[in-house]
Amino acid sequence: MDKRKIAIITGASSGLGKEFVYLLDKEDDIDEIWLLARYKEKLEEVSRSLSKPSKVLAFDLTNIQAVQEFRTYLNDLNYQVSYLINCAGLGKISEFSDLTLDNRPIGFKYPKRS
Repeated sequence: MDKRKIAIITGASSGLGKEFVYLLDKEDDIDEIWLLARYKEKLEEVSRSLSKPSKVLAFDLTNIQAVQEFRTYLNDLNYQVSYLINCAGLGKISEFSDLTLDNRPIGFKYPKRS
């Protein structure tokens, strides 16, 4: 049995992530689109507008435990990841000159490996 070809887009509920979802919805070589972001309701709204099957996965990828849960979820299934687009991120609205090391947004935190 052939593996289903999927596209995984993080940050899929808004911004560039959402736009990538709409572009990939037109691709013929993808069977399913997986939408990842923190807010399930926003992902469901995007999902309803697609012509391809999609899977809504609400994960907070700034949380290492959520990343590990998603990894386990993905490893347990029979899929081929054709596209992985990472648009998840954090932002802060302010003047660039007002940002310091103490008040800038913190991105992903990964555990240290020995």
